[in-house]
Amino acid sequence: MSCYPKVILFGDSQTQTSFSSHGNVNSWGASLSHKLSRKCDVMNRGFAGYNTHMAKQILPELITKDISCEVAVLVIFFGSNDAIFEECSPKQHVPIDDYKLNLKEMAQYLLTVSVLREKIILVTPPPIDDEKWEKECKAKGKPVDRKNSVNGDYSKACFAAAKDYGIDVLDLWTLMQKEKNWRTFLSDGVHLSPEGDQFLFKSIAEKIETRTDSTAMKYPYFRDIVSVSPHKREQFILDNQYIHPEDSKLNCSIL
Repeated sequence: MSCYPKVILFGDSQTQTSFSSHGNVNSWGASLSHKLSRKCDVMNRGFAGYNTHMAKQILPELITKDISCEVAVLVIFFGSNDAIFEECSPKQHVPIDDYKLNLKEMAQYLLTVSVLREKIILVTPPPIDDEKWEKECKAKGKPVDRKNSVNGDYSKACFAAAKDYGIDVLDLWTLMQKEKNWRTFLSDGVHLSPEGDQFLFKSIAEKIETRTDSTAMKYPYFRDIVSVSPHKREQFILDNQYIHPEDSKLNCSIL
């Protein structure tokens, strides 16, 4: 068993690439990992191209009852691939009612293996910049296979599934479009740009922080360790395995 609580990010390509960087700017998963360093292990369980039907099949392999007690937060972020037009990708498309049911079945499974309801966060699919995506499709010589209004319908279904199970939800589709510059959040009209990554990070971090703010950091600050006599340091570390920032004897940050 890990000594660190787990924050698990389960989703499609938007999650798989969440530990990458854009120059000096980290993607949303990497930013979360940095924010929670020494408190939680942020785990990337992103699978590019997956829809909720595929996700539902592998969830029992990823989250078992044996590790459920270690889960601090589980983020489920699917929908963009489910919402693809059926005529363009019949094997990837998932009808909206099935999408909602898949989310509910994943939630039910997690409750069955003792992941607490309050630890689960659903994230709706983001919006689509239709004009930008149409240009992207034309450049690749393929038909337009997605539309913002359809993602909006799937977002409502995600929201409804969360409500049915009393689970928290981040309505990314709505939140993004409240921003005047929301189109800059999408690099090709579908996938998150550096600005979109940061928007998602800030939005989801608020929800995760409420679930982890009482989590102690692991092991003492190094300055507190070196302030103790060398022969007492081993015992000092053992006696102070979990600390809160205000507990530092020297009241100094990590450098």
